Amino acid sequence: MITCHRGDYMSSDTISINVRLTPENNRVIGVFKEYFGLSSKEEAINKFIEKNAEEVLERPFSEKFLRETKEMFEKMKNKKPITFEELDKY
Repeated sequence: MITCHRGDYMSSDTISINVRLTPENNRVIGVFKEYFGLSSKEEAINKFIEKNAEEVLERPFSEKFLRETKEMFEKMKNKKPITFEELDKY
């Protein structure tokens, strides 16, 4: 479970979250923290995200996703506006 909130004491570009980790994930963050010489698990989680963000954010779309999106737009050409129910079929 993750809960998120913005506190008045925080800058506008940060959030505060409470995270429940499995014992295994807690150990991974602890090892990561020690490996990089960080002072807290908060720093370790931020560092972990920074190191992996590019891989996640820059991942190309799958061929299946691109094909289905192209098919959806081709079917929509010269048609009446599509409803959300029709869109959900794709």
